[in-house]
Amino acid sequence: MLSTAPNIPQIIDHPGNELESVRIALVQLAPVLGSREANLERHAAIAGELAKRGIHLILFPELSLTGYFLKDLVPDVACSLAPQHWKELQEACGSSTVIAGGVYETAEHIFTNAAFAVTADDVQVIHEKVFLPTYGLFDELRYFGRGTGFRSRMIDLDAKPFQQWKMGTVICEDMWHLRSISLLADQGVDCFLGLSSSPARGIQARKSLGSEQSYDAMTRTYAQLTTAYFAYCNRVGYEDGVAFWGGSRLVLPDGSLAGEPAGRGEEIHTYALSHRAIRRARIATPLLRDERIAPLPVETSHD
Repeated sequence: MLSTAPNIPQIIDHPGNELESVRIALVQLAPVLGSREANLERHAAIAGELAKRGIHLILFPELSLTGYFLKDLVPDVACSLAPQHWKELQEACGSSTVIAGGVYETAEHIFTNAAFAVTADDVQVIHEKVFLPTYGLFDELRYFGRGTGFRSRMIDLDAKPFQQWKMGTVICEDMWHLRSISLLADQGVDCFLGLSSSPARGIQARKSLGSEQSYDAMTRTYAQLTTAYFAYCNRVGYEDGVAFWGGSRLVLPDGSLAGEPAGRGEEIHTYALSHRAIRRARIATPLLRDERIAPLPVETSHD
């Protein structure tokens, strides 16, 4: 456990034993609602500190640049890919790749809930949220346009040796739909990146949360069935009287947790990822090899 500057959450390191591994950080924080500038400044400070510590991939939660319950503020906090929006973060991230959540304004002035990949040389939108919830306390479809699909991305990580990772990104509600994971798994992803702003809902036995139990079950099941890593980064804090529960974690390709999940407050957890762990899981359980992507024939009864 390492001390950090006051504006940077406590960093908790989960050391790995793998050779040729890369380091990932899950940044569990509470964004400032409606202030893109304040959030960008804090992202830059955190990214700069983690880059100095040799972290290769830095993952922030859903809408980490803006806060969640934006409503009519959506156009005011939106980003394009224009350089002036990203200069401070790009200067801070060094050789690291930063994945941050924010509002993307398309050329047609449609606003989407998006994940941005930021490096010193480039900024890309790597996913736009497809499934926009409109039940319970959610009303996303009123303010956001839908993403158009799920596509894996090769992300180059400046590790030794240099490594390419095929990442599949999902944003919160996307995880509740099997097709999201299935489409990405068909593309053979090495690691799922799950950005989330999941509120605390449903007190269960032993004082655990229903939402926490659901995401624990989903992430572990998805990792095991796809023999891929699942990096889940959820936010914390309060907005409009709603609490967000945190619990960020890394799930290994065999479905087990890489150390204890994060708690309810602001924390940064760092982990090691290794292609060797994926290889071992796919040798032991060759589900990806045996998968049938083409539709199976429908059996009809002759009774």
